[in-house]
Amino acid sequence: MRFDNATVWAGVRARPLRASLRLDGERIAAIAADEALPDGGGRDLAGCHIVPGFVDAHSHLTVSAWIPEWLDGSGWRDADAALAALRQLAAARPDAPWLIAMQVDFDGWRGGVPAQSRLDDAVGGRPAIVMDGSLHRCWVSSAALAASGVATLAPRIADDIERRRGRPTGFLWEAVSAMVFQRALADLAAQLGDGGYDALLRAEAERHLSLGITACHDPLVPPSMQAAMQRLRRATPLRLSWSRVAEASLLQAAEPAELCPECGEGPASAKLFMDGAHKCALCLDPAHVMAMAGAAVAQAFRGHISPLRELLRYRTVYRDRRFYMPYLRMDGDALKRRLDTLSQHAVRPKIHALGNHAVACSCAALKQAGIRDATLEHLVVLGDAELDAVADCGAAASLQTGFIEHYGAALIERGTLPRLRVLPAASLQARGVPLALSSDNPCGPLDPLFNIRAAVERRLPDGRVVDAREAIAPEAAIAAYSVGGYRAIHGREAPGLTAGATADFVILSGDPLDARTTVRETWIGGRRAWPAA
Repeated sequence: MRFDNATVWAGVRARPLRASLRLDGERIAAIAADEALPDGGGRDLAGCHIVPGFVDAHSHLTVSAWIPEWLDGSGWRDADAALAALRQLAAARPDAPWLIAMQVDFDGWRGGVPAQSRLDDAVGGRPAIVMDGSLHRCWVSSAALAASGVATLAPRIADDIERRRGRPTGFLWEAVSAMVFQRALADLAAQLGDGGYDALLRAEAERHLSLGITACHDPLVPPSMQAAMQRLRRATPLRLSWSRVAEASLLQAAEPAELCPECGEGPASAKLFMDGAHKCALCLDPAHVMAMAGAAVAQAFRGHISPLRELLRYRTVYRDRRFYMPYLRMDGDALKRRLDTLSQHAVRPKIHALGNHAVACSCAALKQAGIRDATLEHLVVLGDAELDAVADCGAAASLQTGFIEHYGAALIERGTLPRLRVLPAASLQARGVPLALSSDNPCGPLDPLFNIRAAVERRLPDGRVVDAREAIAPEAAIAAYSVGGYRAIHGREAPGLTAGATADFVILSGDPLDARTTVRETWIGGRRAWPAA
């Protein structure tokens, strides 16, 4: 089969050229300029673009599969709207073992989060969980706490359970939040049965394919999900891989007995957590802290008190002339021990690190362990020292530029810039760090074209640009969402669209940087995977 009259983004650097692409079974036979081939015999694409298949190295497919089943709380602006919607959901689903609302932004709620008793009343005393869009914090009913055993947890994770006057408020963070969420999803899956749950997973895989995603890596798969993931692999052409986490909580590292050599189409890997999301581990100099405080106060005078309230809520520790937000989930020695265990089991580490201090500690532990094929994920705010450390440790970096639209304004208003760099794609690329772009779906937008444009333009809806220093070229963004994604999953390079490479590609209606462009077809292994033949 041959495709003529197209712009092909070819090679490891995804450089666009006017060319024809010819297939030979599962592989690309040739990419040649149109005039170098005889006329006729090919399929005329009339100027469409052919890009390498998008490889999403960080998509929570097993979570986003539940989108049809949960209540979308992204539009709620206060607790009253949330409680009214939950009351309706409880009436509409009297037999549901859990009531779940997702995509909530608690920071945007006027008046904050109310007493847990109001949630209990709204859901009639049933287990309910209201999950933040980050998947790192939630608000739960008393019945949810009881059903998940959170109240009996050891004091060492007490910081993850918010209390007032010694009593839980129902607001949970990080690993404890994920523990309740995991219990809710497990109970809902049990009610659906294997057939019903598999149907949700297949539908979500189809959504990935419809957006041009040919390979997807789910970073949070506990042991109990292994069988479902293996069934999904057999049911979809999507190239599926995953990382192992603990059965106890989606945001907790797997224990040695929970590691698994079979992680789909990628090598065995496991997820480790150096910090949280809202509670990320930062290290700031005093002048930067003063600048952030000044920015928060200025916002408060304009009637926007959320930045100041958030700044006052988080703890800081002053030592060695630096301010630290002490939210490391483990220290460097504990991470080194985890890394040694993974090495002994031939398991690649994927490390969650948002803040610059978490990144610095991760890089130091990787160097000490002698591991150079890890993937560092998120890297939202970094300084030059941390950027140099990433380059020195040999890890790949997986960034989610789709976050810019949702969190970019807050990062500007909180005074993060210019002392720290936000989602520093250009700086990492300049230092030779293997760069992947990914979605963090459903926390971020799944659409690769949207995320690629965000990496290039970094523009907010109001026209402001979030850290223009870190914008990258269109070719670099497309390479990062394909060749770079493959590197983040497999630990080795991929050739992109070149002769002899596996024929995973996407046909687009136009230029990938044009917001009007859509996915026409998704091809995997030389066969059309979407739309289905």
